[in-house]
Amino acid sequence: MGHEASQAIVNRVRAHLIRFGWADVTTVHGAQPDVIVLIAAVERIQSSVAYVDWYGAWGYLPYWGPSVNSASVWGVPSGAIPFDYEVGTILITMLDLREQRGATDAIPLLWAAGLDGVVTTPTNTLSRAMLGVDQAFAQSPYLRVP
Repeated sequence: MGHEASQAIVNRVRAHLIRFGWADVTTVHGAQPDVIVLIAAVERIQSSVAYVDWYGAWGYLPYWGPSVNSASVWGVPSGAIPFDYEVGTILITMLDLREQRGATDAIPLLWAAGLDGVVTTPTNTLSRAMLGVDQAFAQSPYLRVP
């Protein structure tokens, strides 16, 4: 995801919060926010290996009958098959800045949304991320300000 995708995701999260009744105080001089919203994205290459074994052979079980040649196997290379694919996660968190932190400096987490599986293709990744953001807020109606 590039910077334009990051900005689009931030804008979508902001729009949902404003629609829920939250106020954006970043433009108000001297204002102290009650909460802060953090958005993080992680992309990685997942590597793995698939192994072919005797389960792929036709006729390995007796109920296949005599018409099945037990020497026939699925048309894949024998041994290990390495593969890679891209995966990505977006994490949205809302932290409560009003609470006392205490000796641990822990800031209470009010809400979090994890959007996993958003990285697909360069043209599809942003649209999947936007759908995930929309779904996170659809599942969180309690975030509405009374």
